[in-house]
Amino acid sequence: MFIILSGEGWKMSGMLRVAVDLMGADHSPIILAEGAFAAAYEHPDLEIALIATLEAAEGITIPEDLSAKVRFIFASQVIGMDEQPLMSVRRKPDASLVVGMKLLGSGEVDAFVTPGNTGAALAAATLHVGCLPPITRPAIAIILPHHQGRFLLLDVGANVDCKPEHFLQFALMGSAYAEAVMGIPNPRVALLNIGEESIKGTSVAKEAFALLQSAPL
Repeated sequence: MFIILSGEGWKMSGMLRVAVDLMGADHSPIILAEGAFAAAYEHPDLEIALIATLEAAEGITIPEDLSAKVRFIFASQVIGMDEQPLMSVRRKPDASLVVGMKLLGSGEVDAFVTPGNTGAALAAATLHVGCLPPITRPAIAIILPHHQGRFLLLDVGANVDCKPEHFLQFALMGSAYAEAVMGIPNPRVALLNIGEESIKGTSVAKEAFALLQSAPL
């Protein structure tokens, strides 16, 4: 499951508008819709837009008591898991995944959730949402448990080959997320390497470590 938050639209209070892509997953759109309904019941401050093809939406009924909070937005195309990411995003501008990213980029929603093609999600996010300077590459982050609580790990799959400056960008993004979303004041930033000594690791890792040491983190 891939979740993207809007830096400008993120709200810590009031209604949170979330778009959910029901297409392109291994599971039926009905199952994903039921999960969205459960979230709407559990969190009264959620407004949810379900993005689906007309055919898929015909098999889903929004509960009457959620009709004021949950609605459909229709898309005419779907990006499959085996499609080339950037090409599919450009060739299918009305795909559910692309429609969701456009909603996020325009500020119509505050967050977008998609279980679809990860590469296509990253490509669409870069094209339609964009990165805040000085970030040039998006990253995938996950929250993992440890003995003192939780920690954020990134990048876990968005980039194959990274330069030292990209690791600094990941650190900036991760630090901002940990503080704003996870509620961790002054989060500690670390570099995953083969050892804690600065002389260990590849040349990229050593250069990245030097950048992190001099950064205001």
